[in-house]
Amino acid sequence: MRVLFLLPGLLALGPVAAAAASLHLVAGTEDSPLSDRPVNTRLGEPVTVCAVVKLGRRYYSDAPRRVRLGGRLLHRRRLRPTETLPGSSPRWRWYRVEPRPHHVETTPPNKDNPAYSNAVLFGPDHGKWLGYDRIEYKRRSCPATASTSFGAASR
Repeated sequence: MRVLFLLPGLLALGPVAAAAASLHLVAGTEDSPLSDRPVNTRLGEPVTVCAVVKLGRRYYSDAPRRVRLGGRLLHRRRLRPTETLPGSSPRWRWYRVEPRPHHVETTPPNKDNPAYSNAVLFGPDHGKWLGYDRIEYKRRSCPATASTSFGAASR
């Protein structure tokens, strides 16, 4: 199994608006409403990811279809285009964040074995607890738009 995280970064919104705004990440497959809940997909199935900005009682997003936040479906008339946000038009930066399959930048707990492990691997102390291991992640930039689509992570 491979886990994928997409992190939105709101680069510019204006100082007054940014202080009162909350940013939500919504995603979904082809036929489902975009939601802030986790999305399960098959390998290669397309996923659409969008940002929703809540400012006061208003929501701003360029989502191509219905949006569900906190279990509640937002009516289309409540969603306004992101370019109508007060103050300035937002600029977005998306990152695709994926776990690395083994240690690359940090020292592995077992000498000469880059695998993640909380215990000794092999030898007379095999299985002895070493403590929690830290998983490494790689980050890549994605297209800088208010929404983006991609295929589910491949192996």
